[in-house]
Amino acid sequence: FMITSFLFVTKLIDTKETEFNWKQFFISRFFRLAPVYIFSILIITFLVMQISDWNLNVTIYAFVNSIIEWLTFTIIDRPYINNYEFTDKINAGVTWSLAYEWLFYFSLPIIYLLMFYKKTKVQYILISIIFITFFCLNHIIELNYIYAFIGGIMAAFLSKYVSINTKIKNQVSSIIVIICLLLIRQFSTTKNEYCMILISIVFTLVSLGT
Repeated sequence: FMITSFLFVTKLIDTKETEFNWKQFFISRFFRLAPVYIFSILIITFLVMQISDWNLNVTIYAFVNSIIEWLTFTIIDRPYINNYEFTDKINAGVTWSLAYEWLFYFSLPIIYLLMFYKKTKVQYILISIIFITFFCLNHIIELNYIYAFIGGIMAAFLSKYVSINTKIKNQVSSIIVIICLLLIRQFSTTKNEYCMILISIVFTLVSLGT
């Protein structure tokens, strides 16, 4: 998440003098993620049916609806397919992160407007608001994931605007990175927000050249 926000906010910074092409951005993101994801869902569905001996254990409506919900990049939900309770375990549950990736992508027009005061077409702001509202209604927001995106955004701005980006390659910054990595272990089971602050410091220093 930190890498994602770092990369795309850097793109926004680099193009802030011209209007960002949101249509091209969303199309490219869809075709970057959708082909392999759809292929993955096909494999999951095939294996579920294989395990079920090709018997339909739910109504055809429930079966089709479960696949449709999966095809939304799990933004709606990750339901059982054909009532198979380990559906999500077939691909180790890795698809959960895609919903947050899309949340970030659809938040970018608002981030762009607020951070650069650049005029953004109303339709993209409305799309952002609608998506964020829909996401919040369907998910319990895990703030640690949001903090990760914020950490990447801060690193992107520091890399572009702060004079220390003449590249930090000294021993002090390296020691700070090592200390942060050691401290992460101390908080990893109780204080995840502290972990995210420490990871953000490490990520930022590395992005600046440490």
